[in-house]
Amino acid sequence: MLRTKIKTVAVLNVIVIPLVIFADRVPYLMNAAVSFLAVYGLIELYRACGMLRKRFIPAFALNAAANLALCFAPIPWLSRFVAGFYAAAVLFFALLMTRVGSFRFDRVWKVFPVGAMLGLFYRCIVEVRASRMGMYLTFLMIIVSIVNEMGGYFIGRRFGKKKLAPAVSPNKTIEGSLGGAASAILIALSVSEAAGAIAGFDINGGRLFVYTLLSSAAVQFGDLCMSAVKRTCGIKDFGRLMPGHGGVLDRFDGQLF
Repeated sequence: MLRTKIKTVAVLNVIVIPLVIFADRVPYLMNAAVSFLAVYGLIELYRACGMLRKRFIPAFALNAAANLALCFAPIPWLSRFVAGFYAAAVLFFALLMTRVGSFRFDRVWKVFPVGAMLGLFYRCIVEVRASRMGMYLTFLMIIVSIVNEMGGYFIGRRFGKKKLAPAVSPNKTIEGSLGGAASAILIALSVSEAAGAIAGFDINGGRLFVYTLLSSAAVQFGDLCMSAVKRTCGIKDFGRLMPGHGGVLDRFDGQLF
């Protein structure tokens, strides 16, 4: 399984690295990429909730159209909109994690906001890439999330004893969580210093430390959020699109937050 995971990551790198590098040269390239994540993730979400059926097609179509609009259309006051939605999402999923055994995604009004969240949050990747030093920041986000997940996995397997959230994700441990964050901070500082030296810009180590710490928390929270949805829906993975990783919402759950 580990070998399969590594092969899949290698293939993803072949796609993602050129995508990030050339995003500012090809109009709407990044928008198209994140819209795929948003719509395919929406398919996985509705299927997991048992709503990818004829009676729910109008709701799904509306949700998909909203996601495409969120990925492509100009959005006034986007940062404030995202901040408010983000706070609401954190509150909702924190409550969901306490009610995994009793809550059900059995109504469209429960699923629709989670589906819209995909389009809005993945859209933020477009904004990050389009910002000043966007290529560096986008790669930093990717590196932090991947190293966090890998560090948490290996350190958790070796030293993990205390469960982090047993009702949501039984295999995750506090030791793995701390190890993943520490690994991400170490790699982010090292890579950023090297990138700064090559490209000729200065790195504020203190700010980078805080950013990486918060990003690690976001990555791990996003992972737990999608695990809570899977537990609620009674499934192991959202899909099989990426061998060894599952579907879009299995592989890109941490990046979502």
